[in-house]
Amino acid sequence: MMQQINLYEARPETDIWKNYYPWPQVCTGLLGLLVVITLFLVWEQYRLGSQLAQLQQPFEASRVRLEQLNQQATGKGVNTSLERRVNQLEQEVRDKQATLAVIGMEKMSNFGFSRHLQGLARQPVEGLWLTHIEFFEGGKQIGLEGLTSKPEYVPRLIRNLGAETAFSGTEFDIFQLKQRGNLLVFTVSADREQNK
Repeated sequence: MMQQINLYEARPETDIWKNYYPWPQVCTGLLGLLVVITLFLVWEQYRLGSQLAQLQQPFEASRVRLEQLNQQATGKGVNTSLERRVNQLEQEVRDKQATLAVIGMEKMSNFGFSRHLQGLARQPVEGLWLTHIEFFEGGKQIGLEGLTSKPEYVPRLIRNLGAETAFSGTEFDIFQLKQRGNLLVFTVSADREQNK
């Protein structure tokens, strides 16, 4: 009989590094890489957090200052120097409006007398010279004085002025004529208020 001796002993290989080569090394390398990345991200987050805190400090200080100013503005009310300036400007406006009312500018804005002067300029009469022109109350009262070589030139001037829109409806009710040397001095005037 023959006996066989088996010298081979079946032992499982416990060295994982050799059995599954290269996967354990790859996994260990990846795990190490993940640890390094995680540490880097934690450090970066800490660094950015400290920078954010540094940047928020001036912002927070500005916000607190703004709240203080808002409380002062609402607590104090109106700035007295600005209020005085506004009152001063309002008084100036009232004074100017009163001045305009006194000199009749409100009435002149409706009528004006530049149209009257233009009308006089468009109706010259040869041999007649105007020496004094008066407009009151925006052209409602008119006075003309001048010199003429012939008395018939004065009615011609009045008739010519009637063709001007600025003088339409104007009736010259006062007429004076005086001799001065070889010329005649005339005065004519009209009051539109009385003629209505």
